[in-house]
Formats: sequence, structure tokens, C-alpha cells
Amino acid sequence: MAEPKFITFLSDFGHADDFVGTCHGVIKGIAPDAQIIDITHGIRRHDITQGAIILANTLPYMPPSVILAVVDPGVGVSRKPVAVRTADGAFLVGPDNGLLSLAAEELGGAAEAVELACSTYSLREVCKTFEGRDLFSPAAAHIVNGVALAKLGAPVPVEELTRIELPEVEVRDGELAASVVYIDRFGNVQVHLSRPELEGLGL
Repeated sequence: MAEPKFITFLSDFGHADDFVGTCHGVIKGIAPDAQIIDITHGIRRHDITQGAIILANTLPYMPPSVILAVVDPGVGVSRKPVAVRTADGAFLVGPDNGLLSLAAEELGGAAEAVELACSTYSLREVCKTFEGRDLFSPAAAHIVNGVALAKLGAPVPVEELTRIELPEVEVRDGELAASVVYIDRFGNVQVHLSRPELEGLGL
């Protein structure tokens, strides 16, 4: 029996509209055997920082997969649509706005990247306001099918990929001040604070 192939999917699309279902349909039309794991589509609209942190935090619980992430306030403008291969052999697909950067670092760092182009590996008519459907979902599906990154677009130097600027943790007089990333539906508060930082205070 063939090993299952997974695409993990995160976005700020929500579930009130057809965006998530449409992307699923595009993926399945290209890679019918791919299994799609929806991490969440409840990222606050256009909140790149929240999306990047949640994406990185969920990696340890996901099977090896192509990671598709779309939180994209700059859609249709200057930011690049990219696919990235990491040093650990993982693939990430999404906008080059910092959303993918924390996950890429967790997976060994970016080793190769391409700017996705309108081609035989995108949908025929690319709409600049819905690249999640027209560029990102097809690219993720083709990567699952074994298509080489070089066929999806022109190379991008990995040092030029956008890295997210996280809020800094402040240490003062035996206290830590950290930013709230989000509050989940159960009222749990997620702060940008690591275990080593807490342990450094003896907490």
C-alpha cells in the first residue's frame, strides 16, 4: 500500500465562504490521493504574525507534508508567491510575507525557493485576488505529485525571503513582558513566550 501524502493547510479564509472548499477541490483535482489536514482557517484576517506562530507551533503534531499557508494582505501587489524547500526536505507554499518563515526555520531553514508563475502548473486563468486557489493550491498539489520545484517558477535567493519580525520579550526586574498573539475560543491566551525564557526566571 502506498504511503499517504499529506497537505497541511492554514489560512485566514474562515468557513463562511467557499474559499476553503474551492482550494480543496483544486488540490483534489490535481492530486486526488492527497490527504488534506486543515490546521485552521480561523486566523484573524490578514494577521501574518498569528498565522506564522500557529503554523510553526503545530509542526510537531503534523505528519510529513507539503505545507500550504495563505494569510495574504498583499495579494496582487509586490510580495512574491513562493514555494520553498527546506534543509529537512519539507516544502512550504504561500505568500512571501513572513508567514512561512518560522515554519521554515523549524524545518532546518530554507534551502531552495522559487517564485510561482502562471504556467501549466497553475490554473489556466490566474485571478490576482485569489492566488490561494489559482497559484498556491495547484503548486502544493503538484509538489505532492512529485513535480520538481524548478518547474514551478524562477529561482529566488533564499536570503531574500521575507522573515517575520516577532514582538520582542522584555525582561525587567525579575519580570517578563510578552505580547498576546491570540485568545482561542476557550479563553486560553497564547503569548509569544518560550519555555527557556520562563525557566530563566525560575518559573
